[in-house]
Amino acid sequence: MTGALHRNPVMVGLVVLTIAFILAPLVIATVIGFSSSPFLTFPPPGFSLQWFRRFLGDPEFIASLRNSLVIAGLVTVLGTVVGVLAAYGLDRLPRGPVKAVISGLVLSPLVLPIIVLALALFLFLANVDLLGTFTGIVVAHLLIAVPLVTNMVSAGLSTLNPSVTEAAASLGAGPWRNFGLVVLPQVASAIVGAAVLAFLFSFNDVTFIAFIGGADVQTLPLKLFAYIRYQLNPLIGAVSTLFVFSTLIVIVTFDRIVGFDKLVGIKD
Repeated sequence: MTGALHRNPVMVGLVVLTIAFILAPLVIATVIGFSSSPFLTFPPPGFSLQWFRRFLGDPEFIASLRNSLVIAGLVTVLGTVVGVLAAYGLDRLPRGPVKAVISGLVLSPLVLPIIVLALALFLFLANVDLLGTFTGIVVAHLLIAVPLVTNMVSAGLSTLNPSVTEAAASLGAGPWRNFGLVVLPQVASAIVGAAVLAFLFSFNDVTFIAFIGGADVQTLPLKLFAYIRYQLNPLIGAVSTLFVFSTLIVIVTFDRIVGFDKLVGIKD
C-alpha cells in the first residue's frame, strides 16, 4: 500500500493537505502564544515569552490548572481500577445475551452523544446537590473514563491464551492470585494506555465542565473558555500551546516506554 501511495501523486497530495488541515490550527495557536503583540494578530510582529509569564503569574489560571491535574489524577486512578475489574469480570462471563447486554450497558457512554450525557449529568447532579462541586466533576468524568478503560483492557484480555490462567489455577493459584500474577502483567500495556487516555480526556474536557462546572471549582479548560468570552489576546495561544505540548509529551513518553504496538497487541 505504501508503494502504491508513492506512485500516486494525487493521493500524496491529499494526504499532505489533510495533515496540513489538521495541524494548521495547532501551529497558528502555538505561534500566537509567542507573540509580542498585545492583540490577537497573525502573523505576530515579534516573539516574546510574556504571555507564558502572564499565565504562570495569574493565580486564577494556576488554581484552575491545579484543579485540572487533581481531578484528572483521581479520575485516572479510580477509572483504571474500576475499568480493569469490569473488563476482567466481563471477560469471565460466558458468551451469550447476558454478556452482550451487560457489555452494551457498560460501554454505552462511549457511543452516546456527549452533549446528551452532559445534559443528563447536569439534571442528575443538580438533584443530588453535586452540581458545580469537585465530587460531581469527578463522577462525570468517570462516566467516560470507566468504559474507556474497560473497552481497551477488554481488547487486551481477548488476546490472552486461556490455557495460561488454567495452568496457573492447576498449580494452586486462586482467582485473585491468578488475576494479579498472571493476567495483569500480560495486559499491563493496555492498562497503561487506557490510564493515559483517561487522564487526557479528563484534563482536556470542556463539554462536561461547561454543563456541570461552577465558580468554586474551575478547571483550566473552563477558565480558558470563560476568559475567551471577555478577552481575546495571545494568552489563549500560550495556554493552548501548553495543552498541545503537554499532550504530546504524554503520548510520546507512553510510546517510548510501552509502545502503541504493544497496546493493541501487535507485538510482544
